[in-house]
Amino acid sequence: MELNSKKVNEGANDIPTRFSLYHNYTNPFYPATTIEFEILERTNAKLVVYDFLGNEVETLIDRELEAGKYKLNFESNGLPSGVYFYTLKTPKSIQTNKMLLIK
Repeated sequence: MELNSKKVNEGANDIPTRFSLYHNYTNPFYPATTIEFEILERTNAKLVVYDFLGNEVETLIDRELEAGKYKLNFESNGLPSGVYFYTLKTPKSIQTNKMLLIK
């Protein structure tokens, strides 16, 4: 299932200065949370959610993106309460954060 991602910035002055995966908001969350990230250049980006054991739960993004800041909504649809990790990976960088789902 492909989630909608929204590019937050549009102007040339809004080009990010670093690769960054922000902490989700709200955390803990139920039933949904917002994930934001920035990429420095046009590149293939993959954002994946994993459970506590490292099993892939859902791929949120897996495509080429322009440089910029992005925001997307992740819904917990049927997942049990617990600790989850989300990883943003590009050919040059990788970053992982933790989130807590509480029902």
